[in-house]
Amino acid sequence: MVLTYKVSEKEILKIRNEIFKEVGVSSLSANGFEFSPYKTSWHGQYDRSIRGYIYDFCRLTKENCL
Repeated sequence: MVLTYKVSEKEILKIRNEIFKEVGVSSLSANGFEFSPYKTSWHGQYDRSIRGYIYDFCRLTKENCL
């Protein structure tokens, strides 16, 4: 007997986003990246046009310049 479980695209996308929030964001922060300071930046919001989550990061210099 073979049991198979098919996961929807939406569920896979949600799981990937959760993993990125747990591992990716902290790793980027540890390497000097910060969330983009711009008002139009997306910080993990879902974008219907690309059917995915968008994160905007930037790296600051020691003088706080982009």
